[in-house]
Amino acid sequence: MDEIGTTGIKVSKFGFGSHMRKDIVPFEKDREWMVREAWDLGVRLFDVYDHEQTCYQYEPMGRHLKPVINDVVISISLLPYDGRNFEQEFERDLKAFGRDYLDMVRCHIYSTDKRWDQLFKWKEQGRIRAVGIPIHNLK
Repeated sequence: MDEIGTTGIKVSKFGFGSHMRKDIVPFEKDREWMVREAWDLGVRLFDVYDHEQTCYQYEPMGRHLKPVINDVVISISLLPYDGRNFEQEFERDLKAFGRDYLDMVRCHIYSTDKRWDQLFKWKEQGRIRAVGIPIHNLK
């Protein structure tokens, strides 16, 4: 296990990226097998997108990881949808993984919005261990 910078977060050399296409959503047992197999092979970093292509992955990944949830690093992308605001979405994400904190949270910023301020507040409160902010538009 290697530490990410000076965060104290230790991750496996390989991670499991859960970026699904809509056509494989119905294969939940196969997805669970892949998660368990990754765990058995030593993967401890699980990078999960939820809403990409309307796949809704947080709840299934939370269920698949439940037996080992305290032994893995969860990395998510926080993006509110379905009428939730930023705070409501974060609470939903915590619940989906059955935790009171998330290891790594990134928020894609496409404008001058200041949602990252809230991420850093949650980090100070211990609800997030590390924050990432990819910026896609400098205007």
